[in-house]
Amino acid sequence: MPVPILQKPESEKISMTAPVVIAPNENKSWTMTFNMPSKFTTQTLPVPTDQRVKIEKVEPRFVAAIRFSGTWDESRNAEESKKLMEWIKSYHEYELISKPMFAGYNPPWTLPFLRRNEMLIELRRK
Repeated sequence: MPVPILQKPESEKISMTAPVVIAPNENKSWTMTFNMPSKFTTQTLPVPTDQRVKIEKVEPRFVAAIRFSGTWDESRNAEESKKLMEWIKSYHEYELISKPMFAGYNPPWTLPFLRRNEMLIELRRK
């Protein structure tokens, strides 16, 4: 029998947090980001069982946002992204420093017209 035998308490369930942010990455696929409750740190979160899952701390950032309802849809996201980018361009003191990111705040069973979605773009003052 191999030693030592390690025992851990049953894992803790973490409730869903909002928003869930979805953004395109360099591979033309999508990256999904979940926000964890503040009682956790990068050291106290459960270790992911899938190597594609990464835990990292994201520092506070400055973003512009546009709010809309409905379900996730690439063409609608493109339309909302374009609106947001045009609005930001009218403020010459800011520059875009990220690609548009979709943020969804509701569970999948929420009726589309009641869903809160946002398109976010990270900015910095020139």
